[in-house]
Amino acid sequence: MSHWFQTCGAYKVAIALICHATAELSYYGDRMDPWDTRHVKTLDQGDGMIVQVEVQYGGATAVQFNPETQEVAHTEITREDVLAMGFPRDALDWPIEEDIWTQRKLWDGRRQTHPIDPECPRRGDGHLAKATLEVLEAIGKNTLLHKMINIGGMYGAGMPDLMDDPIVETLRAHDRMKLLCIDCGDFSNIERLQGYQNRIEVSPLESGMDIGNDFRNWRKIDVLRIESMPSGTSCLVLRSVLKVVSPTVVVLIVHGQIPPPIRFSTIRDSGNADVTGALYSCSVAAVSAILEVHGLSLLRLSGPYALFVRRDAWKSSALPLDSTECFRHIEAWGADIFPIEFVRSWLFEADVMQSVAHVHSNISAAFSSFGLPGEPFMLSV
Repeated sequence: MSHWFQTCGAYKVAIALICHATAELSYYGDRMDPWDTRHVKTLDQGDGMIVQVEVQYGGATAVQFNPETQEVAHTEITREDVLAMGFPRDALDWPIEEDIWTQRKLWDGRRQTHPIDPECPRRGDGHLAKATLEVLEAIGKNTLLHKMINIGGMYGAGMPDLMDDPIVETLRAHDRMKLLCIDCGDFSNIERLQGYQNRIEVSPLESGMDIGNDFRNWRKIDVLRIESMPSGTSCLVLRSVLKVVSPTVVVLIVHGQIPPPIRFSTIRDSGNADVTGALYSCSVAAVSAILEVHGLSLLRLSGPYALFVRRDAWKSSALPLDSTECFRHIEAWGADIFPIEFVRSWLFEADVMQSVAHVHSNISAAFSSFGLPGEPFMLSV
């Protein structure tokens, strides 16, 4: 039986105390920063005039339209009018003051933040299929080794016209590209792979954890992709693979609710399906810490998917970039045991250590709810 949590009585979001109730896990996607959401309402004013109100980034604009004369005119609208129309308050109120946000990003004592890359957040490119193609194009086709490794399943079954999977689309785009598949499952029903399967080598290994020195022909590759692993052990698999493989690009699933600089990872496969569902991967900061020592940095982030690139291969923008700013503008995705209000408070809390305490309490409570009280996990900054 799966579980979910809700806030208790008068307690506010992002505190340690959580109520417990039983239900199946359900998931949501929502803008991490509510200011990024564009709200539009069109109303008939009753006198033949139509007014359209748009709210985004804390500001509101109103336009009147006369259907008879086709005239359009801007009109004044107050904050009170906007709220009375039912627009959410968080569309108008800053989630965090700018000076506090800057200090939040300088939590570790740095004097300057890393560069902000507006191309980093990739809402609408969930599995980063398009971003992967763009990055390989920017790196240069003449530098490609024409080798990829995919660990875990691939997407696209029943979607013949949708570019959804980074490995599938890269295989299609580069006619010399070869793929080593480890624990990929049955991909025969992925329509966009039809005609390309002759370039796929299926490994007998059951897990990326088992990869060893016999993979010499795959030691240097263009793309390493890791999908969801049992109990969210993607970081364990990543560490194991990097002992043997040196990729230029890494694309993998990350936990889309735990913000930088918080490093979260499970440390074993508990065999619990609810853990796999709710804590489906390690956080983007945990992945960054692993890849940093291998010369790779975060470049693109959709929310639950991240793309890292080898710094010496990337010349199009400055690295490392501001990962916290990037995370602010992604699509949060995950199980509703961690409501969006909790997730936003973890990001916008001025004191990072308070965020760590809240995340620790909520993850511990989640494990207990799944029948695993005291389950160990890694959490640090």
